[in-house]
Amino acid sequence: MGNNLLDWLGITGDNSAWGTGVTIAVLDTGVSAHAAFGGKISALGAAGDVNGHGTAVTSMILGNTDLLPGVAPGSSILSIQVADSAGYSDSFKIAEGILSAIDAGVDIINISMGSSGDSAILRTAIQKAIEAGVMIIAPTGNSGLNQVFYPAAYKGVIAVGAVDRNGTALAFSNYGHSVAEAAPGYGLNSCWT
Repeated sequence: MGNNLLDWLGITGDNSAWGTGVTIAVLDTGVSAHAAFGGKISALGAAGDVNGHGTAVTSMILGNTDLLPGVAPGSSILSIQVADSAGYSDSFKIAEGILSAIDAGVDIINISMGSSGDSAILRTAIQKAIEAGVMIIAPTGNSGLNQVFYPAAYKGVIAVGAVDRNGTALAFSNYGHSVAEAAPGYGLNSCWT
């Protein structure tokens, strides 16, 4: 896929203003500053990325260079670190991050992690976000199972599966009836710490 994300999505022309006025919370391993982000990142709690994953995710949203083109480079990112240096988290930390994002007034929450287990505390936080009008996007999971992982499996969350540059579902991407969207999930250029 390289730097062809925008072409694959059918985005042509100048999209530099896409996302203007929209704040997206990235609940992940944190986000490190990068020249491709244009300084549009704030953080609740610790600043910086302890793993690299949150920075990579953010680059696909906010990137503003030819090598790292983002879908919504006009948006602002609120980084909320909910995972450790190995990329692990738990329902409490994610729920706490969701509630913090709601309190901060974000428009969208991106949670690029998941689990096969349902959690009452996470379900409640998701419901509060939906009631507050916050859009939540989460991956289906990376286990190649016919089971959408949580939080993507919760009603109201946009569950996204992974495809290659040909639009073919990737073998590691979980699948199921609640998958709402598919997006490139392999071989993309991205920023790192």
